[in-house]
Amino acid sequence: MEKLNGLVGGQGFRATASAPPCDADRVQQALDRGISLLHNGVSGLALPFRFPEVEPLVVLWPITTAKKEHETEDRDEENA
Repeated sequence: MEKLNGLVGGQGFRATASAPPCDADRVQQALDRGISLLHNGVSGLALPFRFPEVEPLVVLWPITTAKKEHETEDRDEENA
């Protein structure tokens, strides 16, 4: 939270629109995986709800350079 609060004064924070991620499919895959993990683990949280609902509100995705994005894809392929 401290890191996010520090971004308030940052460049582009109050922009009316943000730049889309380079690979929207990758973001969607990460979101789907996170939701799936949460659905599978929510029972272990001992929440006082019979049927807890999971709904994404926001996705914070870092902006990367083309070189960094390419390196990450290479690592993902190696780990697959």
